[in-house]
Amino acid sequence: MPKNIAPKLMGSRTFIAAQPYAADDPSNEFSFEIGERFIEANNPEASPDDAWVLVYRPSAPAISKYVPVDKLREEKPVSSKYRQPKTLSSTISNSPSTQVSAANAELVSVISTAPATKEVKVPAHSSVQRGGPPLSTVSEDAGSRLSDAASSGVAFGGTLASTFKAILEKHEAYFENVAKKREESFAKINSSIGEASAELVRCRERNTAIREQIAELDNMIAAERTRWRQLAGDRPDL
Repeated sequence: MPKNIAPKLMGSRTFIAAQPYAADDPSNEFSFEIGERFIEANNPEASPDDAWVLVYRPSAPAISKYVPVDKLREEKPVSSKYRQPKTLSSTISNSPSTQVSAANAELVSVISTAPATKEVKVPAHSSVQRGGPPLSTVSEDAGSRLSDAASSGVAFGGTLASTFKAILEKHEAYFENVAKKREESFAKINSSIGEASAELVRCRERNTAIREQIAELDNMIAAERTRWRQLAGDRPDL
């Protein structure tokens, strides 16, 4: 078997492992499983009828070894008729000049959206000669857009502030109403407690008067019994 030859990264064929293979000489042969991919290395001693081919793995192009051709399947390149043709638009869009123009357009867009710090006066005929609108009109349009954006931002900020103020006023009115109802409830409770206390005092006074009346009745009954006993001659059975 030929000895290992350092590959050049310009293999002419690509192979896919159709069958697994265990190397008999791992120093010069690759072991592989089905589906592994190899790329043919540049081997001046190779012949199309050789039973072995010098290859390397795409993940390690610096290491090349031999593999049996009968265990591999050559991956044919796709025919040109199936390749996606390049359209004129894709060719133009991928060209360096188009990319530079796109970069310039992006730069112009960034500059145009930035706030102007200093007005530069340029003769109007220079832009008119190129077929574009006068620079004065462009600057006026840009200023108009900036003023519209500023006014819309101010309007939005004013609307937000007024909405926030309305919410605060609504909450303040709600809490004032709750506090008022709370005070009214406490006043009613205090009034009820005062009325109950007064009623309790009146009940105590009535109880005292009733007790006094009962005591007077007891005294009257005792006096009447004594009088009847005296009239009866102190008879104990009376």
